[in-house]
Amino acid sequence: MKYTELPKIYKKIYMNLRLKPFDIVFILIFLIVIFLSFFNLFRKKNEKTAELFVQTPKEKFVYSLAKDGIYKFKGLLGESSIQVESGKAKFLDSPCENKNCIQSGEISVNGQWAACLPNGIFINIEGKNKENTFDAVSN
Repeated sequence: MKYTELPKIYKKIYMNLRLKPFDIVFILIFLIVIFLSFFNLFRKKNEKTAELFVQTPKEKFVYSLAKDGIYKFKGLLGESSIQVESGKAKFLDSPCENKNCIQSGEISVNGQWAACLPNGIFINIEGKNKENTFDAVSN
């Protein structure tokens, strides 16, 4: 169908839709922004993984939660064992009397902590985690 064969209303629309130079620039900028947004959305991010910070009465230690292992630390009462497994950390054993540190369970989210107060050992998680959770305030 040729331009001359179009009905009158279509001719009017066609004439009004002719792109001007500014329209082309605007469309190009819009397409570039969309492309960059998708590029940033799907590219692999090189972010720091979560880390376990261990504070003993005399020293500080930092371990990656990506590497599993059992670590022993000398405290005020004796030796405490901390296990890192599957991105989670917990007290395995401690010389304290009530064993509240062991009962506190696993920590895995940024900002979580556990402590064996009688033995003077404090552990906490800092950094990026895969897990997105809500705290009591945001619920």
